Amino acid sequence: MLKICTLNGVFLISGFLIVSVQAETLEQRVARGFVKGYKQNEARLAEIGKELEVLPQPYLREPTGTGGYLAHGRESATNEVVLRFRWGSPVELDAVALFPLRLFMDEVYGENLYWPGTINIKAVVDGKHKTIALSTDNQPLFCQSLPQLMHFDPVKTDMLIIRCTDLPQHPHEKWYSAGFAEVCIFSGAANVAPQATLRTTQSRQGYYVLAQEFLTDLQTPLGLPELSDRQGGQLFIKKILSRRPGTKKTYALTLRYPHPISIDAVRIDPAVEHSYGQGFPVRFTIDLLDGDGRIIRSDRRYEKFPLRNPGLNPHFSYFPETTAHAVRLNILQPSQPIPKAAETIVFSEITAMLQGKIQPRATILEELFQNKTIRVTQGAPLNTVPKKMLASANDGLTQSGPILPLREWIEGLAYRQQVLEEQLVLHKLQQRSLVDVGKTLIYGSLTLLLLVIGSAITIIVRNRIRMRREIRLARAKMASDLHDDVGSNLGAIVLHVEKLQEQVDTPPEQKRLQSIYRLTRESVFGLREVLRTTAPEVGRAQDIIAYMRELTGLLLGKTDFTFKADPSINQVLQNNATLCKGLLPFYKEVIHNAKTHSQCTHVDISFRREEKILVLNIKDNGLGIDEETLNKPRTLRTLKQRADWLHAQLNIESIPGTGTALTLSVDQT
Repeated sequence: MLKICTLNGVFLISGFLIVSVQAETLEQRVARGFVKGYKQNEARLAEIGKELEVLPQPYLREPTGTGGYLAHGRESATNEVVLRFRWGSPVELDAVALFPLRLFMDEVYGENLYWPGTINIKAVVDGKHKTIALSTDNQPLFCQSLPQLMHFDPVKTDMLIIRCTDLPQHPHEKWYSAGFAEVCIFSGAANVAPQATLRTTQSRQGYYVLAQEFLTDLQTPLGLPELSDRQGGQLFIKKILSRRPGTKKTYALTLRYPHPISIDAVRIDPAVEHSYGQGFPVRFTIDLLDGDGRIIRSDRRYEKFPLRNPGLNPHFSYFPETTAHAVRLNILQPSQPIPKAAETIVFSEITAMLQGKIQPRATILEELFQNKTIRVTQGAPLNTVPKKMLASANDGLTQSGPILPLREWIEGLAYRQQVLEEQLVLHKLQQRSLVDVGKTLIYGSLTLLLLVIGSAITIIVRNRIRMRREIRLARAKMASDLHDDVGSNLGAIVLHVEKLQEQVDTPPEQKRLQSIYRLTRESVFGLREVLRTTAPEVGRAQDIIAYMRELTGLLLGKTDFTFKADPSINQVLQNNATLCKGLLPFYKEVIHNAKTHSQCTHVDISFRREEKILVLNIKDNGLGIDEETLNKPRTLRTLKQRADWLHAQLNIESIPGTGTALTLSVDQT
């Protein structure tokens, strides 16, 4: 699960939204038009942005107030941490709010510290323990010290038990614990936790302002219940006491209402002048008065015992529900931040409350300060700064914003948590959609590019095929013309020569006719080979062995010869035009040399196959060649070159006076 454990997570995401709006990408435009749900998620994110602007927000800088409660270390995560709240009489409960710890110290940093994996809330009803709320494995996406608000059906009880298990481990050490900054237990809008007697598992009392009694003092690390709009801070009470010895340092502020009102709590909000809560009273009492100014109820907890600086948190004084005409604050000891500083009184609002709800504002405010009285009537002209400050002490606007009832504030923070988690999930979905769109665009572009290349290649190949077809047709036409015209003419020449040979008796003319006949027959054979290889549909395969035998007779004339050949060689040469073209000129050159230079009377020719090797052997009984002449490079150079072109092995043996034997071995493949 993705976690964002940062104090400024909300602002980071808000910044991301602003940047996204300002610099819209191609992926966003495509996703908006084609990805299902993208526009709806975008609209919902815009709604969430507007909701976050008006929802209560926590104080996200350094922690204020007390730290809360943290149990002593346990040996195992399976141990329990138990909190028990008991009231003098049964109260009706319907919700519990738990604030996580948020501490800044040398050994532990961060927030949502020691939040247990399982929280089981039980109420004692008719002597039996009844589970009314259960939270398991609750790890929020946003860790901002926001409270968890657990609703349940109203239950009437005098004891509430919060049992914590699956304890988290200390970040650096091998012990386990659980703790909370604050626990609020609601009966409707009223927080009844401060009226309960509290017992907990042994706490780390006093360690970094962690103690059992800090669980219900409303000194949360989140500060005042406030709205996000902090523009135009309100005026606040500010009094600097005289430093002269003997000066009576008294201060009293009375709020009078037009008719009796019911009160069960009085809230006093601190102000921010130089630091949080600076100038808040140290020792004071709060009285509820009747119509004659007599005290009906009084909270004297801090009459002798000083109050710790509340930071940004309000102070609450609780009473049984009482009908009163006025509320009075008596300051017995003002705050002195440092020894040499003047004693100062600073706070921003006094509010009467009933069941957690704000009561109507007072109509008359009376301030007694250093034996001088200032009286302000609601709606009367405020012609002096002291009167303006006094009037703002009960206008419902603290220095940080409008006052919110505690439960309304917590419900707003809990809803903020839900909205932030929804925002995070939607951002993740949108980002995933953009990544998918980006991949689609890349792959689509590559596919389009490949299609273009493929189309170009197809066009080129088709053009080449068309050109080859046209070439074949042209070859066929040319071959047909050669076959019909040239072939017919050569055939006619052969017939005329044969008739002339029968009519001519003189040797010279016979010799010339024999040469013409041989050349014509060679031309006919060559033409047929050309037609066979270039236009098979026009030409036809020839008997190459028969041609070689005929050619031998034409070249040797009256010289005696024998010719033996393996019939299968004919098929090999017909199927391998390259071999045939290279072999025939070699053969003609050998026979011509034997006739012209050897003065032989007999030539013995054999042509055989040895597996894939064709072996041509030609032997004459002529003059022969001496060894020295045979070894010269120029001797039989043409034959040697043609053998090299055929990648064949040529062996020549010759003895002067007995003849020459020549063997050519060529691979038929």
